[in-house]
Amino acid sequence: MTQIGFGKHLWDLQHGQLKENLRLFYIASTTYVIVLGMIKVSIVMFYLQIFPYRSFRILSYSLMAYIVSSNLGIFLATVFSCWPVPRFWNRDVPGTCLDVNALAFANSGNAIVQDFLLLIFPMLYIGRLNIPNRRKVVVGIMFAVGTLGFIATIVRLKFLLDFKISIDPTWDYVEVTIWTTIELASGFASVCLPSIRQLVVMFLPEDWFTRFNVGSYRISREEDTRESASKA
Repeated sequence: MTQIGFGKHLWDLQHGQLKENLRLFYIASTTYVIVLGMIKVSIVMFYLQIFPYRSFRILSYSLMAYIVSSNLGIFLATVFSCWPVPRFWNRDVPGTCLDVNALAFANSGNAIVQDFLLLIFPMLYIGRLNIPNRRKVVVGIMFAVGTLGFIATIVRLKFLLDFKISIDPTWDYVEVTIWTTIELASGFASVCLPSIRQLVVMFLPEDWFTRFNVGSYRISREEDTRESASKA
């Protein structure tokens, strides 16, 4: 995007670069909604593997339905925010457009609510898990990594509010892009953490567990090692 002027002031752009930037904004906006929704559905499905309680499963499926339906609605609204669609990046095309800023605020507000629910639900049930207290803390920390995405979503909304009154979109949208990247990256990290736990344990030196006197981790490490050997 920088090759076509993204990150430059509007008055420094060459002829036609604004149109190309707006076209990429459109593609990024629609892709963002899809990717974010898929990440959050993946997190809910991971929760379902951990918590066997009927009440939690009901809450999880309800949350999943909310995520899918709300993100689908915002996705369709974003795709058809201008009609005909090319009017989004070329206002010379006759047609009409929705309030794109209002749509972006609705998307961010919806994402904040989803993140809050994704953080609260597992915290309410961690105490019921039949595992040592130390490992409960570890599980809680793994879930809490998602708070980075929650914070990034809130900060992103702040920059969107500033962007609403912007007369220099290719310059002012840089901060929004940065925080959008952080939000998505933290979501991917939250989903992948459970999968890489065994990898991290395998590469930690043996004396690390002794040094910090965490016997429950040694047990977990031995279990993971035996599991890897059996699969091999």
